[in-house]
Amino acid sequence: MQENIADSYLSLDKDSLARLWAYKAIDLPNAYNPTEGKILGYTTLGRSFTYVNTDSAIYYIDKAINLAEQSKRKI
Repeated sequence: MQENIADSYLSLDKDSLARLWAYKAIDLPNAYNPTEGKILGYTTLGRSFTYVNTDSAIYYIDKAINLAEQSKRKI
């Protein structure tokens, strides 16, 4: 749920609030699928930094990709 709030704020161009909720999504795992919440949180952070800090954007997107690849191997 936190990652959805973060994504909504990002759509409204409220990057600082999007980042706040994305960090919450990463720190407070979703009870159903904690990895999915973290992946979405990192993706939102990456998108929020795309135009202001490309190094941070790449860092967070890489974390999301690595988590997705790790979770795929576990299935």
